[in-house]
Amino acid sequence: MSKKKRQKMRVQTNDADEGEGVNIHSSPRQYKSWKTLYYSDQRSDRFDTAYYHGLRGYVKELLNKVLLWRAFRCVNPGQRIIEVACGAGRLAKFLMSNGCQVIALDISESMLQKTRSYCDPPGVNYNGSLGLIQGEVEKLPIQTGSCSGVVSFRLMQAVPSAHRISFLQEMRRVCEGPLFIQYQSVFALKHFFRWLRRKKTRINRVDKNTINCEAEKAGLRVHLIISKFWFFSEDVLVIFLPLLNVRDFS
Repeated sequence: MSKKKRQKMRVQTNDADEGEGVNIHSSPRQYKSWKTLYYSDQRSDRFDTAYYHGLRGYVKELLNKVLLWRAFRCVNPGQRIIEVACGAGRLAKFLMSNGCQVIALDISESMLQKTRSYCDPPGVNYNGSLGLIQGEVEKLPIQTGSCSGVVSFRLMQAVPSAHRISFLQEMRRVCEGPLFIQYQSVFALKHFFRWLRRKKTRINRVDKNTINCEAEKAGLRVHLIISKFWFFSEDVLVIFLPLLNVRDFS
């Protein structure tokens, strides 16, 4: 590997360590480049620890769980939930502890191994169960309508607009119930201050109108948008329902 390529890879890794998320550009070509980087064991080893490092990482994980708990209050124990892009399995473990049958999916075999070790420690029994599948969001290796819900955190912020609709359509295909998808919103103080400093960002942030338009094209409707920390955090959890689903989720 040339010196220039090594320097570029080092910059990409450092960007993730800063807590801004993965190094993503909005173009499909750069998204494909990120996926190749994510496949590597060296990158996946640092992906989870960089985001959840120290006190700041602990608070992030806690707020993610609170956000998911607010959305999952009416989900019955025993339901089959698929977590797309599960990472190291932190949310999968939370779902298992609440009695869900979790199918954790990720493109990285290294991440799935971390999920297994994190969610299945010796001597600990959860109310739910865990299954692991290696695959891509573009074509989920899961039967149509085989789960009760889909959860995905820290994925859409990495996906360019050209792919987001097809991703939603594929998640809708395998799910007969709601989709719980995390986005990064432009309506947050952090984003405003970044704009004042003219700080460049490589994460895809969206507004409510964009979410509604993409949902409609994917055959979904937005049921509810939950903010992680009101106006201060960029993270929002969007609950989608199929347009043809007459049974409301409340």
